[in-house]
Amino acid sequence: MIRKRFKFVIILLYTFSFTCSAQEPTAQGEHYVGLYGGFNYSMLTNPLYYFGEIDFTDGLKLGVTYEYLWKDRFSVGADLVYNQQGLVEKEMFSSELTIPVTNRFDYFSLPIKFGYAFGDRLRITPKLGFRTSIFSQAKVRVRRGEYKDAFEDDRFEDNENLVEEYAIPAVYGGLIELNFDYNLTSMFTIHAFIQASKDFTMTYDYGEPGIDGPYHYGFSAALGLKYRIQ
Repeated sequence: MIRKRFKFVIILLYTFSFTCSAQEPTAQGEHYVGLYGGFNYSMLTNPLYYFGEIDFTDGLKLGVTYEYLWKDRFSVGADLVYNQQGLVEKEMFSSELTIPVTNRFDYFSLPIKFGYAFGDRLRITPKLGFRTSIFSQAKVRVRRGEYKDAFEDDRFEDNENLVEEYAIPAVYGGLIELNFDYNLTSMFTIHAFIQASKDFTMTYDYGEPGIDGPYHYGFSAALGLKYRIQ
């Protein structure tokens, strides 16, 4: 099921990129493709199923990007992103020991973004967008190696299976982003951005009535390279 959803996202991104790139090239429009990597710093709102103190966790962010820049100012684009999100729960193992446990949710995301660029060789582009995220897997891990002996291995497996059983397959959200693009040459551009995002639909649902949430929210930053298609 996850593999089918991932194939659907790839086909959707390819169709979007092909449709845009098939336009007649003009002096008013430019097409860019690229790769980037960075990190997420994420959390869950209203995480009622966690009983310890909770905190943000970091995670990997890897993506491919397509952007159409019209009249050097108006931007529309789409990314295909592997996102690691989640939270850290500080569990009290004993009266003298509190252990940070990372609860991670992995997604393949397809954000669609719109923006307006300022500047020429260095373009600064504020963007607004929305995204669809397809749930991939859940991971529960002790953050520090010295604490691993305090937990039994099957505990992690049980928690991962529980999250995956109740995870929402497709999650929808919005984002705001600030892009920085510096033209190295006429063809290659250094690409960087910072981003804030929040999901509008729940991460998982145990089916208990009257419970609102949890929802992912967080911040991210990434650095990469874009190529202008002639």
